[in-house]
Amino acid sequence: GDVVAWLEASRGYSPLHHVEVLTEGRAVELLRADVGWVGVRSTPVGLRRMGMRAPFWSYRTPVTPVSLALAKPDLPASSLIIAAAGTWSPASNRLWGAWERAHASALCKIGYRLPPTPPRGAHL
Repeated sequence: GDVVAWLEASRGYSPLHHVEVLTEGRAVELLRADVGWVGVRSTPVGLRRMGMRAPFWSYRTPVTPVSLALAKPDLPASSLIIAAAGTWSPASNRLWGAWERAHASALCKIGYRLPPTPPRGAHL
């Protein structure tokens, strides 16, 4: 009955899809480990934002962790998943993996060295 229907509906779910039972700590672990990013973040090629990341994507599972978190925003893991779905910020830095955090740090250092306005007569 209900269990069979749920098992069929959740066949392609990643651990992040189970927002109802995730603790904040476990959600951070999964987010940082890049586990099951269906519809959570964009990769350099933009697949994650479209919700296309094997093995967790299937046309039978259009539900993303973000859509589940948005449906139940009061759950402990929901705000973390929603924050991770956005662009990087200092506030969301802890939700990203080691490579992404290092990349963001490098970009911030580069940005810090740029002048606030281009020199007069400079062509960009």
